Amino acid sequence: MAGMRAIVELQIWDFVAMTMDQIVNQAAKIRYMLGGRPTVPLVIRGPQGGGIRLAAQHSQSLEAWFAHVPGLVVMAPSTPYDAKGLLAAAIRDDKPRHLPRAQDALPDQGRGAGRRLASSPSARPTSSAWAPT
Repeated sequence: MAGMRAIVELQIWDFVAMTMDQIVNQAAKIRYMLGGRPTVPLVIRGPQGGGIRLAAQHSQSLEAWFAHVPGLVVMAPSTPYDAKGLLAAAIRDDKPRHLPRAQDALPDQGRGAGRRLASSPSARPTSSAWAPT
């Protein structure tokens, strides 16, 4: 909103619940509340999913929460190449975007990045049908 493009990296995605008001009620909806004038170029990244023995509090896939929020776009890459392209597209866009990454993507240094997301039906962004353009 102030001319900059924010990229937020949450180190443990399960703590996103503490930011739900700011993401869901503020960033995603401010364009609707102010007649479509302001833009919120925001990218929220973070590791999601389980399977790497981090206990119940750090092994959830919470991106479905955000897929149902008008004004917030969830992007699901299935390969490291997709992740790179979607990150570049998310940074250029004026809408808030959530870009999850597999928790095991970093230790593999790209070789297995995104394999937990490979089962997602699409790597295309999803958003509400009535989102302002």
